Amino acid sequence: MLRVIQNFVGILLIFFLTGLITFEKVGIIALILLIISIAGILFTKENIPLAVFEKLILISFALYSIIIGLNIFYFDGNIREFDTPSRFILLIPIFFFLKRLDFSFSYIKYGIILFSIFNGLNIILSSVFFDFRYNNGLIGSLIFDLTKHEGIATFYFGIMGIASIFFISKVKSKASNFLYLISGIIALISMFLLGGRGVWLSSIITFLFLIFVNKNQWDRRCKFLAMFTFFFAIIVSNILSDIFTSRLNETYQELNEYTSQEFNQGSVSDRIIQWKGSLMVIKKNLIFGIGENNWKTEKDKLINQGLIEDNFQMRSYNHVHNEYLNALLEQGIVGLISLLAIFTLPLIYGMRNVNNSITNDARLFLIVLVCMYSTYGLSNGVFDHQSTAIYYALMVLSTMATMKLPSKSL
Repeated sequence: MLRVIQNFVGILLIFFLTGLITFEKVGIIALILLIISIAGILFTKENIPLAVFEKLILISFALYSIIIGLNIFYFDGNIREFDTPSRFILLIPIFFFLKRLDFSFSYIKYGIILFSIFNGLNIILSSVFFDFRYNNGLIGSLIFDLTKHEGIATFYFGIMGIASIFFISKVKSKASNFLYLISGIIALISMFLLGGRGVWLSSIITFLFLIFVNKNQWDRRCKFLAMFTFFFAIIVSNILSDIFTSRLNETYQELNEYTSQEFNQGSVSDRIIQWKGSLMVIKKNLIFGIGENNWKTEKDKLINQGLIEDNFQMRSYNHVHNEYLNALLEQGIVGLISLLAIFTLPLIYGMRNVNNSITNDARLFLIVLVCMYSTYGLSNGVFDHQSTAIYYALMVLSTMATMKLPSKSL
């Protein structure tokens, strides 16, 4: 019976990962997992000892949600603003249930591979036959509108692609390594085709970081293969579309126009203006911040006072497009500390004994996940969307639950 439940939960996780950009209501799967987990915990009384870092990570997730909740209450905000951050505390029961199930990380790997191949081929074929940036892909109405969610889709492909490449190991079979390689290539090509510059930068930083971290499991051939795959994905995406070179040219042009004080409405200048303005507000509200979703009001005040440049497109933004500045702006210094905790604690936990063959893949994925989120957060709000918040919380908790290395408990 336990095996049946484990397989069912594993299939749900595979569907969750595969459907990240295919179905907008993929959060329903996370809700089903939560209900099953709560029921499973209530009907089982087995006590599972937790490692020090497991407890710290769970506490950090809970505190992150609580701090934002208290901030919303303090500033008389709308309770619906707690919807997204609440996911960090609500999904914690899933960790305990998967831990009791002795859950295998293999299910998550299957989901990563299926997401990369299934959704990646959709993006690649769409770019060949028609401009997917203005259509909904080969699957038609099933895939959500990429003109609104390009950044999120690019982000997921970056995570899956890099994870797939780093699953390759000299201790695994050639068939397994070939599957990881194909999965990684397809996902990375899709990432470059979708045109998310912030994700590209984040993936490069993550890629270089992992090459040094994962040194024991990789020989020179694996490192060369990884670097070749990354550059190969850039070349192929540039053959299929000029998006890579055009986006780089746009970046250079936007930076040049901003530094030359020319009128510009590009996303680069929008971010720089908002970051500059947010720092002005933060200086006056360092302790408690200004509350959830109050940035737009403060931004309009700065524009009216002539303290920051006016920009029609930028006026519509509700967030500053920087997760760290956003936390400091809305929740103050305590909010920033809580944000840093949900990044640094899983990263440290993942890096511990990262080259142990028992849980190496799980730890590598945890490192990829945290590195991508923490670096992408420098140019975007990674928790502005409910889907990205659910994905991070669920993947950290479920991946952590599969790590079975003995460690000192509190």
